Amino acid sequence: MVVIDEAYADFIEEKDTLRKEEFLNYHPSVLIVRTFSKSLGLAGLRLGYGIAREEIISFLDKVRQPFNINILAVKAGIAVLEDRDYILKCKQTIITGRNYLINNFQKLGFKVIPSQANFIMVYFGEKGKEIYNNLLKKGFLIRPLSPYGFDNWFRISIGLPEENKALIDTISQILKEI
Repeated sequence: MVVIDEAYADFIEEKDTLRKEEFLNYHPSVLIVRTFSKSLGLAGLRLGYGIAREEIISFLDKVRQPFNINILAVKAGIAVLEDRDYILKCKQTIITGRNYLINNFQKLGFKVIPSQANFIMVYFGEKGKEIYNNLLKKGFLIRPLSPYGFDNWFRISIGLPEENKALIDTISQILKEI
């Protein structure tokens, strides 16, 4: 069994990626999983779905726990799926915000890894820990990647436009202070 996690698929702008139909046609033991958490803003509801051949879905249905999705998650999922404008707005907010953050972090002189997700990786260099600690004091939480072997690299989630701007403004101020 090969499981393909497409949690960030809605944010992909690269047009040359394989489509799920191609995986399913060429590989009979593929399960593609999607979540409503990332692009649809329903992270706390733990809602998603899988795409696979009928025999795989049938087997999974036999071993899944009963009542594995609560009614609030079901109703929220249906509401989101019926609101195409909301779906497009969520996706565009992330893509626009991602581009804004990448451009502004690069203008500040930081390295940024290109991303097709709802987060970016930024290298703060020798001032990484100091920037991180100052951001914490000012109410910003970013994820240090040193536990994964990337010292002074940080994972930064894309926020709303005003949140992204506040982050860049705050880091610009921190850089002046340190």
